[in-house]
Amino acid sequence: MSFSDELFDKQSCLAHAIMSCDDPIEISKLFNEYFFCAFQWYDLFAPHKVANKLNTLHFSFALFLETAGIADAAVTHGGRVPPTIDSVARVFRLFPPLKIYCEEHFLNGGVIGVLKYGASYPYGHDVVIPALKLIDE
Repeated sequence: MSFSDELFDKQSCLAHAIMSCDDPIEISKLFNEYFFCAFQWYDLFAPHKVANKLNTLHFSFALFLETAGIADAAVTHGGRVPPTIDSVARVFRLFPPLKIYCEEHFLNGGVIGVLKYGASYPYGHDVVIPALKLIDE
């Protein structure tokens, strides 16, 4: 198994653990480990890019949203089962940085995300927006 395959498998396991977690301390530890893997992935496949904190943060959150099935083309097109809105809302409550990142990318047409990170999401609105609304209720 290649190093990139090992990283992918580890990230998938961590994303599953994060989506199942109910403890704010444990979820922070899991995200830290996930980010470490994402940074390794970034270094492996994007060595030409100048890694700054904003780029790596965006890359890490984007990779998590895809790996967890929250903003993933395979979910949108029926290839994978999406996470529940309740589970996404729980993760947002337990890990506010992800909630803030998603607010920037999914609310108000994703204008803040585009301006801040230069990107927006074509997938995930059907899960993220209801999850954000559920938290605000």
